[in-house]
Amino acid sequence: MVDDYEHLPIAGGIRVIHVPGHSAGQVAYLWEEQRVLFAADAVAHLFGKLRYGPVVEDFSLLQQSIRRLCGLTFATACFGHGAPLIAHASSRFRERWA
Repeated sequence: MVDDYEHLPIAGGIRVIHVPGHSAGQVAYLWEEQRVLFAADAVAHLFGKLRYGPVVEDFSLLQQSIRRLCGLTFATACFGHGAPLIAHASSRFRERWA
């Protein structure tokens, strides 16, 4: 079990971000040193567009979680579904959801 915003001392530091909505225990990871977000299933990048993940347990919680992700700074985003965003990823999140 990891706490929200816990710092994991691996690979120069990985930040745990709780992002419920897809499922109650969903987490994303922010590799701060490399500015990479691993969004897991909270968000998908399919057919060139950012979308909600394929399964949503609680839509209201998911929207709150995505707003949290929009407040982070990252260059690259990787997803459980779809191709990664390689450049300006946090800007793309804010354009889509903020």
